[in-house]
Amino acid sequence: MMKTTTSTFPKFRFNMPSLNRLHLPGSVKKGTLHIEGRPLWGRAIAKWGDCDVRITIEPTKQKRSIFQNSYYWGVVVDILSDEFGSTPDKTHQYLKDHFLPEEYVNVFGSKEAITTSTATLNTKEFSDYIEAIRDFAAEHGCYIPSPGEDRDGAAYEQ
Repeated sequence: MMKTTTSTFPKFRFNMPSLNRLHLPGSVKKGTLHIEGRPLWGRAIAKWGDCDVRITIEPTKQKRSIFQNSYYWGVVVDILSDEFGSTPDKTHQYLKDHFLPEEYVNVFGSKEAITTSTATLNTKEFSDYIEAIRDFAAEHGCYIPSPGEDRDGAAYEQ
């Protein structure tokens, strides 16, 4: 009879197709850098042999919240798609094109503009994006309630 064992996944795993790049979670506490997963990244680095590396340490930004995203799609985009007489997806694309900065990519030597994705925005950037849209709507006579307010203007708890 074969004995089976179960294992739990460690908190830190590599989910990358190649170990030529490592993204390591960590924190800074009282001026000291703490990097998680030392046994795992130590083994990965050992496989590289002798080589030069580049180390970048930057603070992480909290991505837009689920509440922000729900408010955006359920209130902002919903109201504006009704006003525009368009679909939510087309309204979302219009809003991104008009209120988010362009990024540029090199396509066969040609610099091409693409619209930033809302999924890459942090909570502050997403709030600023929504406020710009609400201001735009108000300038055109369309009221979009703020978060915590229903469509009739009554406040509710978040």
